[in-house]
Amino acid sequence: MDNTCFLCDKSFSTASNLRRHRRLIHNVENKVSTCRQMKCNVCSEELVSMKALLDHVESAHNIAIEKETKKLDTYEAFKIWKEDVEKQTTALYVKNTGSKFNDMKKNNVLLLSSQWFL
Repeated sequence: MDNTCFLCDKSFSTASNLRRHRRLIHNVENKVSTCRQMKCNVCSEELVSMKALLDHVESAHNIAIEKETKKLDTYEAFKIWKEDVEKQTTALYVKNTGSKFNDMKKNNVLLLSSQWFL
């Protein structure tokens, strides 16, 4: 089993370490039995995480997935940037895990997905 965090790509030696990481770092509750499967819109294969879906789309269907990390000074700057990207592309930025605090600064954890895959 792959013990890699689908939010930050960090790898762990055990599934329990991964669950603890997601709970503490990303504020994600680990409800294994009720996890929603991610479905590929190309072939309908169901995968256990967004990272697994993105890896599947890249390898099985040869569709490149772009990843970008952006740091903006204010939430207003983020909203302006987000709206601009959504107008110019088919990208949809959705809040994935809520807010978290690092170094006393509130950060929103976001996941980019194309509307085509939703």
